Amino acid sequence: MKKLDGGRPENPWVLNAIKLFTHMDGSEDSMCWKVMYGNDTTSLRNSGDVEIFDIHVPTKTQDLDFI
Repeated sequence: MKKLDGGRPENPWVLNAIKLFTHMDGSEDSMCWKVMYGNDTTSLRNSGDVEIFDIHVPTKTQDLDFI
């Protein structure tokens, strides 16, 4: 992030997504999830950096037990 604006507008959202799925294992209880998919004022859908959004919340997957 050598730029004065930190790579806005894309980099903060990409970094958040990376953290969500690498550090938080996609946990819906994490702040990263709320920022990415929530409706809070700090969320992606309410960001002033985003003009048009089409957010698809990932579906829950079940672990399969193999014998």
